[in-house]
Amino acid sequence: MPKRDFAYMEGQREQIAKAALECLIENGVAETALRDICKRAGVSIGALYVHFPTKEDLILAACALDNEEYQFNPIPNTWAEFEAAMTKMFAHLRTARQLKRMRLALQFTANLAVSGNAPVGLFENYRIRLSSLRKVVECLKANGEITAPMGVDATTTALFNFVIGTNYTWVASQI
Repeated sequence: MPKRDFAYMEGQREQIAKAALECLIENGVAETALRDICKRAGVSIGALYVHFPTKEDLILAACALDNEEYQFNPIPNTWAEFEAAMTKMFAHLRTARQLKRMRLALQFTANLAVSGNAPVGLFENYRIRLSSLRKVVECLKANGEITAPMGVDATTTALFNFVIGTNYTWVASQI
């Protein structure tokens, strides 16, 4: 068998993660079997395990695929721009697909809470999402739009938790 180069391996990893995300969104965490993901990705179970030693690692990689949806681009310079960006983001998060996506996040979080094990990369995924919001808070503070008396980090974390909590509350109300 020929050697696989880095680009091939990365492409296969992303292909598996994309297939996993689609299966997970359609079926949920408990009802998604690794063989279903392999079938959708067109790979063997061995290939899946080369890239993802555990189902949790695979779920985390699948969830990380949409990190760009949570990035502010461009960074809002005013509070009005921030409100408009948040309104746009909330409207996007209210679509049927995103509702399923947020339910998946809740299922994954619940499974992690019960297991007590966090897969490698979990904090990195959180950090990526938080960093975009931190840039917004820094910009708004620098432009005199907000004061951030708790500091930039605490303000960012509080705002992030508010947004996540608002979304999860909305998801719960849709059941």
